Amino acid sequence: MKKVLISPEVMAALITVLGTLMVGIILGIAEGKIGFTSLLAVVALIVLVLLVFLLYKRSGPKVTAGAAVVMLVIGFAVFMLFLRKPGGAAKPTPAPPAPTTAAPTQPVIIATKIAPAPTQPQSVIPTATLPPNVVVVTPPPLPTPAPGQIVAVPDVQTGLLIPPGPQPVAIAVAGDSLWVADDTEHRMYQMDRMGATLSSFAIGNRDYVSGMAWDGQALLVAMGDYGSVNLVRLDTQGNVLSSAPLPVNATGLGWNAADSTIWTAVWEQGHSFLVQFAQDGRLLQIFLAGVFGMPDGLTCAPDGLWVTDSFGDVDRFSFSGDRLRHTGLNIGNLPQISPAVHADGTLYLASERNRRVYQFSTHPEGAEPMPTPYPDEQGARYFPRRSIEPLTAGALPTVRITNGFPGPLTVSVDRDEYPTHEAGIIQPGQTWTVQVEAGAYTVFASTSGQGMVKFWSQELLVKGYAFTWAVGPPQ
Repeated sequence: MKKVLISPEVMAALITVLGTLMVGIILGIAEGKIGFTSLLAVVALIVLVLLVFLLYKRSGPKVTAGAAVVMLVIGFAVFMLFLRKPGGAAKPTPAPPAPTTAAPTQPVIIATKIAPAPTQPQSVIPTATLPPNVVVVTPPPLPTPAPGQIVAVPDVQTGLLIPPGPQPVAIAVAGDSLWVADDTEHRMYQMDRMGATLSSFAIGNRDYVSGMAWDGQALLVAMGDYGSVNLVRLDTQGNVLSSAPLPVNATGLGWNAADSTIWTAVWEQGHSFLVQFAQDGRLLQIFLAGVFGMPDGLTCAPDGLWVTDSFGDVDRFSFSGDRLRHTGLNIGNLPQISPAVHADGTLYLASERNRRVYQFSTHPEGAEPMPTPYPDEQGARYFPRRSIEPLTAGALPTVRITNGFPGPLTVSVDRDEYPTHEAGIIQPGQTWTVQVEAGAYTVFASTSGQGMVKFWSQELLVKGYAFTWAVGPPQ
C-alpha cells in the first residue's frame, strides 16, 4: 500500500490536483470572487487528472510524473500573466512607474471644485442620542430621477468603426471626437466620428487602463494595477495634470457634469456595485447594482448611468441606484465592452475582444424603475442610507450601527463567500463598532422590542472608510 501511495503516478496526480486548486484559489482571491474563473479551474482540474491517467496508462509512471510537473509550471506561468489584468488577456510585464510630480502619500487634487450640495438630515434618530465618540456625517443628496422619466435605450446600429490599435479597452466622447485607449500599444488615439485617426500619444506601459471619461477639459483615466488604481487627468497631448488614488478597483469611468463627481462599477465577491467618488478620489456613495454578470464598463449620461455587462448587454441606472432598463444587443456575445454617450444621444461601444467600435442610435422611451429584489423572504427592511466617513489612509473598514430602539438590537456583519462573521448586541442609545477586512458584506440587525423589526443590506466596505447606520422605529 505504501508503495502505491508514493508511486510516481500518484505523486503526479497529486501535484496536478494541488497545483490546479492553488491556481483557482489565486484567481478567486485576485478577482475578489468565486465565479466563472473558479468554475474554469475546476473543469481544468478534471481534464488534467484525466490526461495524467491516460498518459500513465500509455507511457508509464516516469513520463507521467515529468509531464505533470511541466504542465504545472506552464499553467501557473500562464495564469500569473493572466492576473496582470483581471478578466483580460495576458499582459506584458510592466516597467516601473514613471515618476510624477505628486508625492505618493499626498496626491494632487484636481483643480475643478465639487459643486456644493445642500445638506439633508438622514438619521432616523436624533444625533443627540449618539455617544460622544461617534460623528455622523450626512452625505450630500444625490439627484433622483422623477417617476416615469424619459430613458434613452439602444435602438438601431448605425455605424461600425475600426479603431487604430488592436485592443481598445476604454472609450470617451469629447465634443465631436472619440478617444480610445489601447492596452496593447499603450497609446491614446483621437478619432473623428467617422473613424479617422486625428492624433495619438503614448500613455506608457506601466499600467492598464480600466476606464476613461471626458470632464469637459481633459481626459480622466482609471489607470493602474489590481489593488492599486489611480485617477489620472491628462490633457489632449498626454501631459499628466494630476493624479489621485482610487479607493476601489474601477471598471469603467463616468463623469457627471451636474455635480462634478465620478462614477465607476466594481465587481466584488459575486456582486456588482455602483460607486461615486470625488475628483480627489474620496468615496462618496455606493449602491448595489443588479447586473446579471460582471460589469465590463460604465459611462454617465445626463439622466443616469450606462453599464455594460459580461454578456454584452446594457443596463441603465439612475444616479440613486435604481435599475431603469435592461437591453440586449444584437451584436453577439461580446464581453469586455466599454460604453460612451455623445450629447446627441449616440451610444458608442468599444469591444476589446474583436477590435470594433459599435455605434447605436437611441430613442426616448418611457421606463418605470425596475422593481428592486426584496432583501429576504422574512420581511427584513433595508437599512437607512448610511453615511461614509474617511479614516486614515489604509485603515480597515469600520462598521458603526447605532440603536435607536427602546430595546436591545442584535447585529451581524458577514463577508460574502468568506468565513468572516462579526456579531454583537447593542443596548438602546449605544453604538456598535467593528473593524473588518475590505470586501462585500451582508449587514443585518434585528430587535424583538418592536415586534421583531429586521434590517438588511448588501454593502461594499472599502479600506480607509467608516460606514455608519442609525436605526430606529419607523417615523
